[in-house]
Formats: sequence, structure tokens, C-alpha cells
Amino acid sequence: MKKLLTVLAIGALSSACGKKGGDDKKAPPAGSGSAAAAGSGSAAAPGSGSAAAAGSGSAAAAGSGSAAAPEACPPLKVTIDGVEVPGLVHGYAVTEKEGGKSSEQVVIYNHDKHTCEQLATKSGIPIEEGEVDVRANAGDTTTVGVGASTQFGVAVKMISAAPTKPGDIVTLCVPETKVTGFGDLKDKAIVVSGTFTGAYCGVRQF
Repeated sequence: MKKLLTVLAIGALSSACGKKGGDDKKAPPAGSGSAAAAGSGSAAAPGSGSAAAAGSGSAAAAGSGSAAAPEACPPLKVTIDGVEVPGLVHGYAVTEKEGGKSSEQVVIYNHDKHTCEQLATKSGIPIEEGEVDVRANAGDTTTVGVGASTQFGVAVKMISAAPTKPGDIVTLCVPETKVTGFGDLKDKAIVVSGTFTGAYCGVRQF
């Protein structure tokens, strides 16, 4: 009887151990399945999906759409017979109105002896000794001029906001333009290009 009980006990113990071993064999697939899935599925998706989309979509859109670069215009350059005119840094701007037409003019001198009050009147401005002036108009009238020489029909563009009060900065952009010489500049090779910038002085009514 004792032998029989001992055999039964050993058999039950062997059966329990066998079942536990079987369960242990099933554990690794659970670890390799769910963990791998989590590693390759859910973790990969946020990295390659939402993050990549955010990087290539919203960032790219923001870079190419919202931040438009301002229009570029090279610095002012005026040459007469191939020699660049120096000192053209004193700029003034006026709105010229005549016969229902209106244009923004920027005139730049090689000296600072003129005033806004003079520029805003239609009376003549005294010419200083050694004076050189260069001007450009954009609007209903488009011209480029040096001294008494004026070239009409030039594609001058206004690249600043329209002035509303004295002191506002007006900026025009002039493509490379050959100006036909007149008076003292007759038969001279005159070339004008670049940025015209001046402080606004008001309206000159003709």
C-alpha cells in the first residue's frame, strides 16, 4: 500500500513538472511577439510616420511657403564713360503729380546741401558746384535721369511701401539702363542701375 501511494505521488509530481515545463516553452514567443511587435510596429510607426511626416510636411511647408524672401536689388551704380560717379548717397523722395498722373521720384546727390523743402517745391533748385544728381521715377511715369539727361520708358519698380508721411523711406529698383547724354553729358556713355533710396519730402504738384 505504501509502495502504491509513493508511485502515485511520484507520478503526480512528474505530471505537474511536465506541465510547468510546457508552459515555460510557450513564454518566449509571447516575449518575442509582443515586444518585437511593439518595437517594430508602434515604435517604428511614430518615428517613420508622424515624425517624418511632420519633418517633411509642416517644416517644409513652413520653409517654402510662409517665409517669402524680399525682392533683391543691387546697390546703386552710375558710370560716365566707364568711370563710376562717387558720393551718390544723399537721397530724397517726392510724389510728382501732373495732369492727373502720379509717380514716386527718388533723386540722389553727391552732396548734402539741398533740403526737403527745396525738393518739394516746383521752383528751380540751385545747382551746386560739382553737383551730380541721378533720379528715377516709378508709377504713371517711368524715367531714369542724370543731370539734364533723361531716359523714358524704363522698367523702374517701387520695392518699398508707398510713403504716407515725411521721413518715410522710399526705395526704387532700376535695371541696367543706358541714358542718352544731353547738354554737358552729350556724347557721353552713361549707365545707371541698382537701388535708389531716399527720405520722403512730400508732394510736388505741377
